[in-house]
Amino acid sequence: MAGAIDDIEKVYREHGYIVLRRAGQILGDAEEAREALQDVFLSLASRPGQFAGDSSIATFLYRVTTNYCLNRLRNRRRRAQLIDRAVVNGSWTTWAPASVDAQDALQRLPEVLARIAVYYFIDEMTQDEIADLLGCSRRVVGKKLARLQAEFESWT
Repeated sequence: MAGAIDDIEKVYREHGYIVLRRAGQILGDAEEAREALQDVFLSLASRPGQFAGDSSIATFLYRVTTNYCLNRLRNRRRRAQLIDRAVVNGSWTTWAPASVDAQDALQRLPEVLARIAVYYFIDEMTQDEIADLLGCSRRVVGKKLARLQAEFESWT
């Protein structure tokens, strides 16, 4: 599918599960994930041209859903759910109990660092995968991860 989304219902049927699963992973709540699914597809229905066809529809939906959910968490001050299990004894580890106030930590981070933290520490994506998703180089991702670590260390 290239360019604008012509058949939103078909995209919903074929790819809605991607949005629902991703939203559930980030939001940690089935009802909120269903709301995210509705909101993401409502946005696509009202502005189908936002999908430019530069990537697959699945990649686009993954990115849009991640951004939507992070914004939702920030707006509701619920970012703690994202990294509660990611920080242990001053270092980032996937699925570990938190030793810092996770909500405060994510709220302090700039948006791009929060997204990278989720992709790297929660989703366990490689730097190359993150770079592809964000449309930047692996080197940029590496520098941002170093900045993320420096930010974290400055808080302890």
